[in-house]
Amino acid sequence: MGLAAIAMLGATAPAGAVGPPPGSEYGISSFFTEVKNAAGEDETRASAHPHSARAFFAFNTYDPGPGVSPSNTLAPQRPVEDPRSLSMRLPAGFVGNPQAAGTCPLDTVGAQTNSAAPTFCPEDSFVGWVRVRGLTDLNTPVVNVAPEDGYPAEFGFSEASLTFIVYPELRSDGDYGVNMNVPAINNNFLKSVDTTFCSYGVEMDFIPNNSNFRCREKGEPGAFEKPFLTNSTTNCPAEAPVTVLETDSWTNPGVFKTAQAVSPLITSCDTLEFEPSVDIAPTTTAPDAPSGLDVDMSFPQEDNDEGQAPPALKKAVVTLPEGMTINPSAANGLQACSDAQLKLKSKQPVECPEASKVGTVTAKSPLMEEEISGGVYIRSQNSSDPQSGEMFRLALVLENEKRGISVRLPGQVRADASTGRLVTTFDNNPELPVSSIELDLKSGPRAPLATPPTCGTKTIDIELSSWGGQTVDRTSEFDVDCTAGLGGFSPTFSAGTTDPTGGAFSPFALHIAKPDRDTAMNGVSLEMPTGLLAKIKGNLNTQVGSVRTFAGPGGQPFMLPGTVTLEGAYGDAPYSLRVVVPAKAGPFDLGEVVVRQKVYVDPFTAEVSVVSDPLPTIVKGVPVRLQRVDVLVDKPGFMINPTSCAQKQVDGVLGSAAGQSAPVSARFQASDCADLKFKPRLGLRLTGPRQTRTGKHPGVRAEVRQTGIGEAGIRRARVVLPPSLALDPDNAQALCEFEDGTKPDLEKHCPEGSIVGRARAKTPLLERDLVGNVYFVKNIRIDPDTGNEIRTLPMIVAALRGEIAVNLVGKSSTTKNGRLVNTFAGVPDAPIAKFNLNIKGGQNGILAVTGSRRGDINLCAKPKKHIARTVFRGQNGKVRARGLRVTTPCRAKSTTKTKAKGGR
Repeated sequence: MGLAAIAMLGATAPAGAVGPPPGSEYGISSFFTEVKNAAGEDETRASAHPHSARAFFAFNTYDPGPGVSPSNTLAPQRPVEDPRSLSMRLPAGFVGNPQAAGTCPLDTVGAQTNSAAPTFCPEDSFVGWVRVRGLTDLNTPVVNVAPEDGYPAEFGFSEASLTFIVYPELRSDGDYGVNMNVPAINNNFLKSVDTTFCSYGVEMDFIPNNSNFRCREKGEPGAFEKPFLTNSTTNCPAEAPVTVLETDSWTNPGVFKTAQAVSPLITSCDTLEFEPSVDIAPTTTAPDAPSGLDVDMSFPQEDNDEGQAPPALKKAVVTLPEGMTINPSAANGLQACSDAQLKLKSKQPVECPEASKVGTVTAKSPLMEEEISGGVYIRSQNSSDPQSGEMFRLALVLENEKRGISVRLPGQVRADASTGRLVTTFDNNPELPVSSIELDLKSGPRAPLATPPTCGTKTIDIELSSWGGQTVDRTSEFDVDCTAGLGGFSPTFSAGTTDPTGGAFSPFALHIAKPDRDTAMNGVSLEMPTGLLAKIKGNLNTQVGSVRTFAGPGGQPFMLPGTVTLEGAYGDAPYSLRVVVPAKAGPFDLGEVVVRQKVYVDPFTAEVSVVSDPLPTIVKGVPVRLQRVDVLVDKPGFMINPTSCAQKQVDGVLGSAAGQSAPVSARFQASDCADLKFKPRLGLRLTGPRQTRTGKHPGVRAEVRQTGIGEAGIRRARVVLPPSLALDPDNAQALCEFEDGTKPDLEKHCPEGSIVGRARAKTPLLERDLVGNVYFVKNIRIDPDTGNEIRTLPMIVAALRGEIAVNLVGKSSTTKNGRLVNTFAGVPDAPIAKFNLNIKGGQNGILAVTGSRRGDINLCAKPKKHIARTVFRGQNGKVRARGLRVTTPCRAKSTTKTKAKGGR
């Protein structure tokens, strides 16, 4: 080790002296270092203990001219400027161990005077000697001083009444090498300094003003039991160690001059022994649970047979087992420490918020009697790539205020984007001897990690590399308990409107949760009760609700709020919901999580079903471990209750990431439906002025009107036509087969010739009317006794199309006395303002004018006698039955009166 140990001699410039000549510059004229073994050869072996280490440097001088006392042979040369401070930057990893030597109290160092008597300090505190040339030539021992608070060590020497202290410090610029600092020199005429340090102590032959010194041999009487010096292994053997000397003067303070001394390349790296031991375990053995982590690393400090100390740890890579991942619950209250607060490469106080601390760390070093302890901190996010090592960052802060030690080690955590497996790396650790490191990540419900969700033996892989180039692999195993119910899937479910009043608008709430240790949820599909609908009109592309997701295992999952937006077609569904959850968990921004749901409408019942895209199980390398989802669709005037108060239920199927499925249901029943009015109005009109006689085929136009919202919907409509009308299926151009006509998309399967009319429905729930063709479809029924299919009268199917598809089915039958009946059963429970049904007449008309027992008839003969009977049954059970005159297409008869001829 080279040391800058400076003797300071108070003196006054002799009379007649002159200043330095013009152009003279303060600086270092000579600087070299030597690291030797006991044979006097260069000690280049990595981590070896040199016999001695020497540093020599001299300043630029000048001849002050006449007037200098000729009796002092040293006086003729003076430094160009008087040195103010010195700092020697030793190669990283080259260290001295103050614990190897005894200590001398500072006041004792100050009391000694080497020029007149032996030192007062004990000889076992001697770690070297120094020769200082100024106005005099002085040799004096360098002693290991009991350090003052704020310093890891101090080395001092004394001359006359002055005491000089060299202050070692760990560099904070990244490599944590040692600087030897002399901060203030009050000495004129200082020209050179020659310092030697010894591994096993110093023997002094006392001579006033010029003692002789030698380094002791290992094992000789009086020698240190432990070596004081240890060689570097940095960049072994690629780069030569460099020592840098820096100094400024009193004349130009802050203007530093530097010089370098290059040592020979480090050798014998391949003979180093690096055999650390590691034990790592979670703080709990429960599966799928919040967990801390206990890490214990030990580094033997015994020399090998070659006399080389073990190299220091350079890099540690810890790979946790699959399934042991970041715990989302840890985000509760978590903050991050910014780079500005951490102050890497600085000795300024760390200002990390306490809420960014997730653990503690303690290190022991043979260089210090005390432990160095501190915290593990979450650093601020620098990337959105979980595998970059810049998204999840750590820092170890190790400090010992009493010894002025502050070490800040940045760490990177790489999370596999698809599995969440974690690889943590701390690289370029200080090249300083460390005997043990103990790191404990906090436990509890907000612990930073989560244990695997599967039981059994798990393995942690550890790769440790030394500054000497050695790499060792270690493993650490732990068991995860196989608890009852692990891997099951038994979610809970509730759903319904908050105000069940029939036909009224109401928020809709959905709650899904799973027990701890159940398999992760990733699928949701719902079937809403018939009549529970939403008003699309005016609400497309608007936020209709909110969502709260609870992620992470344990009793304190992290809540993330989000929005629910109604959107248009998605895939094969006419509508969709977009759930957006900004995944901002504590200090981490994982971006937006978007999950879309397809919204289907059954074409025969108008029942709404919702099928979600898979729920994310991992986001940016963080397994979600979703515990609960709360959805509230609460936009005013959006969700509307059924007008039927029959007991129903919200059904669903929840899926797990393991492929399990769980049917769920929640009871649903509207209330106060009887309070809803039910007054549908029907109009019937025949068309075709030339189609009014027996055998002709008039058309029919029917129109039903209702209030819409606020009125009970129609559940069943039955119309008994006048006896003058009958069904004539044989006159139809074509009929659609039963199998095709009962398909949801019958328009793609039925022949064009089976189209017999058009229909239109207006509802306040949709932006546009539903419009479509009416198809004439064969119908069958099943004989209850034989199970055989029996053909019946054809039916009509109105294929209403628009934003959604609805198929209204009207079945034909006859009364006992032969009157034609058309019945729409199972009408969807949806508010309707108007429904129009137009059946074509004429050449391929399906309605025919009948005759009577007296023969052919003409509908226009008695146009007001054609009465239909209607029965409407409401979704709320109310019935409205009426007789209805069917309007005919007859021309009005002339009513002109003529006077009788003649008179009285």
